[in-house]
Amino acid sequence: MSTINLKYKLEELYARALDCEMVLNEVHPVRLVQSIKSIIGINPKEPVQGLIEFCSAYISGFKKSSLDWKFKKNNEPEVITFADLETALKSKDLSRSLDNAYNLSKVSDGRHIIEFLVEFTIKYKLGSFFDIWSVYKMMLFLKGKSIEKNILFCIHLILNDTNCAKLRINKSLDIDFDKYRYNKNNLDLFLVYFSVLNEDLVRIDNISKYIKNNLVHSFSFDKHNFNSSVTTKQQSLGRLWISEYFKNIEVQDLSAELIITFESFRAALKSSNGVNDNMIWTNLNMHLEKNDFR
Repeated sequence: MSTINLKYKLEELYARALDCEMVLNEVHPVRLVQSIKSIIGINPKEPVQGLIEFCSAYISGFKKSSLDWKFKKNNEPEVITFADLETALKSKDLSRSLDNAYNLSKVSDGRHIIEFLVEFTIKYKLGSFFDIWSVYKMMLFLKGKSIEKNILFCIHLILNDTNCAKLRINKSLDIDFDKYRYNKNNLDLFLVYFSVLNEDLVRIDNISKYIKNNLVHSFSFDKHNFNSSVTTKQQSLGRLWISEYFKNIEVQDLSAELIITFESFRAALKSSNGVNDNMIWTNLNMHLEKNDFR
């Protein structure tokens, strides 16, 4: 498959994923598409066809959403701020949330709105963070195509999220990532947080503050020396090792959980740029050894 055809295929899969219903405790197809896009992107000249095949079948297992994908025009206020949208989202007010998002879309770049929604989910520790971050990454890949639908999808995700933790700010935000204590229940979140911290985001000052705050309150870091465990092949191949790993897996042995977890490791390795690679590989190898993909 040529690079151009591959991009069109991923765009088609993403369009189908956005139309899927949200199912509690299931990996949403939006996150899966973004994950296979990034894993394939490690070596796009030799794409792992099994990932595309699995993803297409996975999407087919979801019902189509009945959401209305168009903003309804309203009377624009003289002043509109992201604080207005935040208040509406916290109140779970669909009408006001959509009105505020529509008004912001008239005066703000769509990327900034999605970034704000990413920030909101981090600030209030929402489970929808993963999917909304995936939307942001796909928006970059598709250069802002269908931005209105992406914004609406994210708002509905947030309003259907059952959790909204109270924000607690801790002034001590120095974190030694190499001392992260492995925990299968929060490893995925830790890795994605790590990768987000190294993204070129307009709102990175606030986002990094909230991420580090969440890490301080919700994750464990050991004080003992870090014992790394990295294979020679992982050291020599780097992220390409992940691409090679999937080439050796049959389609029937794939799972959404396996794919999104490996994408989290890939993103962390890319963000690390060599600084925390040993910690990331060590946790990946521990995860493989324990077979903690469920």
